[in-house]
Amino acid sequence: MEFSLSILLLSAIAGICASTPIPKGTSAAGINIFNHGELRIYYQDKRSSGISEIVTGLPTALVGEETLIFSGATRANTPLAALSWVDSGDTVPNIRVYYVTPRTTLGEVAYSPVSGWNSGGDLGFAVLPGSEAMCWLSGIRMMLET
Repeated sequence: MEFSLSILLLSAIAGICASTPIPKGTSAAGINIFNHGELRIYYQDKRSSGISEIVTGLPTALVGEETLIFSGATRANTPLAALSWVDSGDTVPNIRVYYVTPRTTLGEVAYSPVSGWNSGGDLGFAVLPGSEAMCWLSGIRMMLET
């Protein structure tokens, strides 16, 4: 029996959403860390307007704890984008999560194997007001207006 990665990810995400407190109506971004067999989902925490992370193994592992990775201000209903990479010789990934600030500029939260989570802060790139989608494409940050 063959399964495609997209079907496995879809079933894993459905299971996570069914068993975790991701608020309805919030955007989310996910990354799959292949070397670790982890799926990490980032979403806007409605209690603090910050960003939370949920980590789970694929495809049937139990969902890990919810962790608030950024407690600073984000735009209400901000779109999110996430990416990860592993530097040559390292085993722990670098992670970036992008969001829209209350000033309608691009913000970043960064994870480094050396220093852990920290606020990369406001990157100062203007974002179209009312933007509802964000993606990472070929190393270029993009905002899509819907």
